[in-house]
Amino acid sequence: LPAYKPVLSADRKEFRLSIFNLLENTCYEYRVIGKNSRQQGFFTTSSADVPVAENIVLTPENFKNHLVISRSGSPDGYIRYTAKPGTVLDAQGRKYGIFIKGKYMIFDGLTIKNAEWDGIRLEGANNIIIRNCDISHFGRVGVFRKGKLGRFYEGKTLLNQDSGIWILNSSHILVEKCFVHDCNGHANAWFYVHPAGPKAMSAKHAA
Repeated sequence: LPAYKPVLSADRKEFRLSIFNLLENTCYEYRVIGKNSRQQGFFTTSSADVPVAENIVLTPENFKNHLVISRSGSPDGYIRYTAKPGTVLDAQGRKYGIFIKGKYMIFDGLTIKNAEWDGIRLEGANNIIIRNCDISHFGRVGVFRKGKLGRFYEGKTLLNQDSGIWILNSSHILVEKCFVHDCNGHANAWFYVHPAGPKAMSAKHAA
């Protein structure tokens, strides 16, 4: 089956593309044909069914308006964070609801509200599953500045990319069946320029 044509990333001098509609835990053969080269091989997609070694139930008492997690599970046993149905984890204006630095963790069925910047933020994390989470009322509001291309500012700071889920310098991240909605801020209209503002999910690898 043909994939999408790759796009040249000039800064890293590499071609990139996305491949969709693959089945999980399945081996695929790939072939890449260039003007003067041809490569082929195999890869296997990850499985969403992973072993769980420990379950941690979050409550407003142990959440304490935000949570910074740096401990890790292992490939043989993920750490699963969950909450009882109806539990609301209220960040109450803290910068992040949950800040994740570790590895091999699952965040399942969490309702997170009122983070100042991001509902869930990952930095340098890998092998993380975020599923069935409800994230809302995140992000800064700012002030509309018509003379600044109609964008929203907090003082001199342009507000851009406050996210329900922010993924930075991380890999092997699965996000599925989540509902990210009702952010606090606004984006400028296309009338001015490309919109800057809050997003449901952001992903970036900083050089």
